Amino acid sequence: MASYHRQIFATVPKNWAAGVGPDTLTWISERLAEKAHLEQAYRLCLGLLSLTREYLSERVNNSCRLANTEGLNQLKQIKLNLKNKALLQKSGDGKLMPLFS
Repeated sequence: MASYHRQIFATVPKNWAAGVGPDTLTWISERLAEKAHLEQAYRLCLGLLSLTREYLSERVNNSCRLANTEGLNQLKQIKLNLKNKALLQKSGDGKLMPLFS
């Protein structure tokens, strides 16, 4: 792949993710770093960012926060969390609390 295209592939998803939220940016940055082929990471990132058409950006960002803390690295896991509307977060005392109502 041409170096210009490689640079575009590496920066465009990060710019879009920053508009969704910091946790989304973290999740996408980690996926871009771990994939051997940048094209695969790019498609994965576009899949995540397309979820903002269906769900609020805040919900997508909260799902990414949960994915980051729990080590979830598959888009399918984030989609299931959004679909179930039952995102939970561990509170300080270890109890599970809803991320949003």
